[in-house]
Amino acid sequence: MTADLAFDCRGHKPDIRAPFVGSLIEQGLARADPHNLGLAVNPDGQLLGARDMPMPGLYALGPLCQGSLWEMTAVPEIVRQVDLAVASLVRGVGAVGTDGFGLTG
Repeated sequence: MTADLAFDCRGHKPDIRAPFVGSLIEQGLARADPHNLGLAVNPDGQLLGARDMPMPGLYALGPLCQGSLWEMTAVPEIVRQVDLAVASLVRGVGAVGTDGFGLTG
């Protein structure tokens, strides 16, 4: 087939091998989702570590979550996820420490 122009309509697939994201995976602070479309997360975007444990204070938003949460590329879905992440962080501040990460200083 020959063409003058082609469009890639497969959607956005984050590069989980990028240095920052890759380092989270190497340290066990995150893991790829089962479909290798992004990172494994809870519904609020909280990262799941190497042993499927939620990582306090670590969240991913938007397309990085599409393998776990599916439709995560449009603004309404991302805004909803941000709302859930903020609510989770606010709950964590009261339950964990003064900063939500277990630190009190």
